[in-house]
Amino acid sequence: MPDKTTARDTRNTIPVELLAPTPVSVSIMIEDGHVVFRTEDGEALYTYDLDPPGESTCQGACAAQWAPLIAETGSRTIGDWITIQKPDGTFIWAYRNRAVYVAVARKKFEAEGNSGPWRPLTP
Repeated sequence: MPDKTTARDTRNTIPVELLAPTPVSVSIMIEDGHVVFRTEDGEALYTYDLDPPGESTCQGACAAQWAPLIAETGSRTIGDWITIQKPDGTFIWAYRNRAVYVAVARKKFEAEGNSGPWRPLTP
């Protein structure tokens, strides 16, 4: 029988294989049992199903509700994270070739399927 003083609760431990490099402004967290990416301000990150790989089509009113995750000047590829250029010349982050956005009015992770074409970004 294991010694109870050495047992560890691993429910809130992120598996090592999910601890891939991320941009400085992105963290990996566990929320409600899901591993998710967050901004340094704790905002949830999403991808948009209607974006073609390597592109961002969310413009105007869409971008007012779903802000792209801006890449700082001089940002470079890190792991599965790359920068892509929007039509207005702005560079934003993309994860596995999918543009990444911040939901302006949302802070809490939503289960996949509850946000229409928007998917919570997970490793």
